[in-house]
Amino acid sequence: MKKLIAVTLSILLICALFAGCGSIGYDSAKNSASSPESSYVDNGYASDDYEYDAGAATEEAKSENSSSGLLSSAPTGEHDPSEKIVYTADTRIETTDFDAAIQSAYDVISAAEGYIQDSYISGRSYERIYRGSTAYRNANFTVRVPSGNFKSFTDSLSDIGNVLYVNYSQDNITTQYYNVQTRLEAYNAEHARLVEMMQKAETVEDMLSVEQRLSEVEYQIDSLTTSLNSMQKDVDYSTVTIELQEVEILTEQEETHQTYWQRTGSGFMDTLTGIGDFFKDLFQLFIIAIPLLVLLGIIALVIILLVRRSRKKKKARRQSAPVKPVSGAPAQPKVNAPAPAQAPQVKDDSQKK
Repeated sequence: MKKLIAVTLSILLICALFAGCGSIGYDSAKNSASSPESSYVDNGYASDDYEYDAGAATEEAKSENSSSGLLSSAPTGEHDPSEKIVYTADTRIETTDFDAAIQSAYDVISAAEGYIQDSYISGRSYERIYRGSTAYRNANFTVRVPSGNFKSFTDSLSDIGNVLYVNYSQDNITTQYYNVQTRLEAYNAEHARLVEMMQKAETVEDMLSVEQRLSEVEYQIDSLTTSLNSMQKDVDYSTVTIELQEVEILTEQEETHQTYWQRTGSGFMDTLTGIGDFFKDLFQLFIIAIPLLVLLGIIALVIILLVRRSRKKKKARRQSAPVKPVSGAPAQPKVNAPAPAQAPQVKDDSQKK
């Protein structure tokens, strides 16, 4: 009985620890997600891919004082037109009315003259609904909006639902852009000269040599043009990533800083809630698994009966089997049994007379 109580207490303690760790992990993830200290993902325009030249020196000096990196608020879009700045943002929104929030998202994107680059919407799981579990939906959108409408679009995100956080960032690619443009101009000039040389070539060897170089230059022109257009598109259209989550209760935005004891009490209540949810799920799982448990119990009972029957048969065979002498053992001498004692004869005196 003592061992059973000790095992039960150990299981309860482990469950409490797991529930507490789960609630702490959730709070940490939520805080890290809502924290504005997020890093900007590089768009692939590494400065190492382009070399500085004299033609871009003035442009480099022009972009020297421009800002780049994380922003605390939505950029206004007011900057030197010659600068090439890429604005991005990511946000997380929760809602209790998922269908209405999706429609609101479409309306906000349309009002900002943007378009959806890619999207993912997960529907309800019929298996979870059949089992009685709560099935929440979520959606992810990658939206491109004109940079001039970037601030108004991010300001209207609250029309979709409860905005948990919005992270803004910007990347100044002025130097990279003008370096690519300068290289493209140089290749275009070389292309024009090669065309003239092709027209003036007198021998087949000269013509083949010029044609080979011309194909290389045309390949570089196509590659640089593609890179330049891609950078210009990122400058003209800002990228906003929206994560929409369906919830039962909206998260309250805490504006005041909690004290030590308030955080302790909140963590304690979260732990109790986690323990309660764990046992509710465990009980539900037990009820669902009753048919399987009954089947496993019947199988185990049959196996036990078969094992016991087999053991009884083996025991009976051992008892009924004759004992065989062990080969190699010394023969025991035969002991003659003593003759039975004869009763003494009583002489009859009457016959003698």
